[in-house]
Amino acid sequence: MRNALKLLCSALFVLTVLAPLPLAAQFRTYQMDPSNNRVYGINDRGDVVGAQGIHAFKVQGGSANTGGGSISLYDFPGAVFSYAIGISGNGNIVGNYADTVTQHCYTYDVKGYRSRDISTAQFTSCAGIQGNTIFGYFLDGSGSHGFYETGAGVVTQLDYPAAGLTDVQGMYGSGSSQLIYGTYVGGDCPLTECGFVYSAATSTFTSIQPNVLDLYGDAPCAVTGTSVTSTGAVYGTLAYRCGGPQVPYGGFVSDGKGGYRGYNYGAAGVYDVTRLWGMNKNDAKVGDTGFSVTPDTTLGYFDGQK
Repeated sequence: MRNALKLLCSALFVLTVLAPLPLAAQFRTYQMDPSNNRVYGINDRGDVVGAQGIHAFKVQGGSANTGGGSISLYDFPGAVFSYAIGISGNGNIVGNYADTVTQHCYTYDVKGYRSRDISTAQFTSCAGIQGNTIFGYFLDGSGSHGFYETGAGVVTQLDYPAAGLTDVQGMYGSGSSQLIYGTYVGGDCPLTECGFVYSAATSTFTSIQPNVLDLYGDAPCAVTGTSVTSTGAVYGTLAYRCGGPQVPYGGFVSDGKGGYRGYNYGAAGVYDVTRLWGMNKNDAKVGDTGFSVTPDTTLGYFDGQK
C-alpha cells in the first residue's frame, strides 16, 4: 500500500542528508537524483507528477518517449510538505500534503487548490484521480476505509469484506460496468497485503494475488499497489521477503492472457527494487527504483518503452 506518512517521513529524512540536484536536470534523464525523488503518476498525454524532497511537481508536455515540456511545482499553500500522486486525462492533479497535525488530500484544477478531506476522517490519503473523481482511503473511529468522491462531493465508501484496511487505487469504466482496483489488509488475504478488483455490475470483490517471482526466485509476500490504465491493463507493485532487513520490490502488469508478468526497471539484476506507480495507454511506466540495502535512497524513473 502507498503508506503516505511513511513515504513523507522518508522524504524529510533523506532531504536532510542528500542535497537534491535542480529538478529540471534530474527529470530530463528520466532518472532522478537519489534524494527521494519519486514519480507517482502519468496520464495518457504524457504529463507526469511526483515528489522531489518536500515538493510536489508536474512535468507537462512532450510525448511518452521524448519527455520535454515545462516543470512546475504544485505545493498546497501553507503545507509543511506536499506530493502529487496522480493526474487525470484533463490535467487535474491530486496529491497529499501535511500540516503540523496530520495528512490531507488536495486537488489542483482550473479552480485552483482545494482540500479534499473526507469530512469525518482523522486522516485522508488520496491515491489517484479519474476526471474529477478522487480515490484512496481514510481513517476514522471505525477503521481504515477505501473511498471515491466525485467532484460534486458525493462520497462512496468501499470496504473489502472483513478487511482491516481497504485502499482504492484505480478505476476503469463507469456506471454499472465500472471496475475498481486497490489493495486490502486482512480478511481472506493470505499475504501481508493483497490486491482486489470490485465489480459494480455484481457488487462483488475478487482478490488479486499475482504469483510473479522476483529476481531471486522468491514468491511475493504482499501486493502493495494495484491499479489500472484507461485501456483496462492492470498493473502494480509486489513486495518480497516481508519482515526481513531488506525488502525487494518488483512491478507486475497484465500479460493479456488473464495472468500477470513481472516488470523491473533497467537491465535485469541491476536494481532489486522497482515500484510501478503509474502506467498509461501507451505502456509508458513511472515509479521509483533502487536497492533494498539502501531503502531510503530512491531513483525516480520514466520508462517509455514497451
